Amino acid sequence: MKIKTIQLQHTNPSLGPHEVITTVTLASNSSTEKEISTFINNAIINEACSLADYLNGIQEENQNIIKKVLENTSKKELNQGAQISNLIFHFETGKTLEISDVYRRYSLTNFYPEFTKYMVANGTITKEDNSMFGEARLKY
Repeated sequence: MKIKTIQLQHTNPSLGPHEVITTVTLASNSSTEKEISTFINNAIINEACSLADYLNGIQEENQNIIKKVLENTSKKELNQGAQISNLIFHFETGKTLEISDVYRRYSLTNFYPEFTKYMVANGTITKEDNSMFGEARLKY
């Protein structure tokens, strides 16, 4: 499982035309590879298995692992105006896996705030403003 990039995307779809999508993209390279690997291998998702096992389970369509994780998914309601954060893995094979609404629906150890801070400090931040004033993309 070779990860090319990890993205953390924040969105507020209930804001309609005033929505701003913020994406933090962390590329896997010689300076980030060790931290990414440590996170993937040590993070536990929904108290069920390691994030690495879950990502592999999805790629291999292992229904036992997928079911084990999804059984522990939170059923919290999304409040109007609430932010949705999606964790997206892009692999060197071209495949993409997304953990939708990661903060509200999943328990992921060592992700918030530890790995999130690492992503912000070592990644690229892009903002897409789809408001009536036009689209602007800002990179930090």
